[in-house]
Amino acid sequence: NFAVGYFRKQGFTQKISMPRERWYGYIKDYEGGTLMECHINPRINYLRLSEMLHDQQQVIKRATVSLKPLAVYPGLDFWKKNPGQTLSPSQIPGLLQCGWHPGEGAPRAGADGKGISEAERALLGSTGAPDGAGSAGVGQGYMRPLHEQIMDILDALGKHHSAWPFLKPVSREEAPDYYDVILQPTDISTMKKKCKKKHYTTAQMFADEVQLMFKNCRQYNHQQTIYYKYANELDKFVTPKIQALKQAFQQQQKQLAQKGAASGTGVPPLKSPQGGDEGLVGAKHPTFF
Repeated sequence: NFAVGYFRKQGFTQKISMPRERWYGYIKDYEGGTLMECHINPRINYLRLSEMLHDQQQVIKRATVSLKPLAVYPGLDFWKKNPGQTLSPSQIPGLLQCGWHPGEGAPRAGADGKGISEAERALLGSTGAPDGAGSAGVGQGYMRPLHEQIMDILDALGKHHSAWPFLKPVSREEAPDYYDVILQPTDISTMKKKCKKKHYTTAQMFADEVQLMFKNCRQYNHQQTIYYKYANELDKFVTPKIQALKQAFQQQQKQLAQKGAASGTGVPPLKSPQGGDEGLVGAKHPTFF
């Protein structure tokens, strides 16, 4: 019964459509076990499935190239011929053809003119400026709201091949004693609901709840189970993304504080409900479902 989620991921369902007389007595139907069914298409050779999918991908690639041939442009020698001058993006060969249009912002440069770090880039929009910013957005940058960045991470987390046990709350039918053991349950869908309500006021609050999800899994499941393994895989996958988000959030708060001090408004960095710029590591949040 604990493998129901795994088999559902492989295409199995608990809705049995095959007539009972066709399978009863031919298979071992254990009492207390969960009977599942998977439809097999007679037109598909499952022994060659990987090869067939690869062939289909190659056909699509060839068709794409034939419809839109790859265009290669020469490198830029503008600054070699015109040192110290500025080149308009519209003058870069191929940029307009790939979808860029005048008015879109560009990622901002730092105070030293050397660009931005990867952590700061985590909070920048895809164009680097708000819609409609026009040329004013160039060089100024646009820091995306924290909840948008968190939702991006949750979307990536939910698409991971090891995420299926964590997508929604644990069912009492699959694990009757789960909520007796785990007192602060959480999952990806729960965190998405909180994110939409802008519950996470700091990156650390979000990081704490993600780690709580993994901690719950490791506490309830034995180390040799697939669930424990999947928790480790997801933890390894998402940790760099959360670290970049936390670093970018800290930098953003410092910038806000510096701007507030420079303008005389004295705008302080955002505080979490528990106090501190980044919240308390391991603090218990009473709003967990």
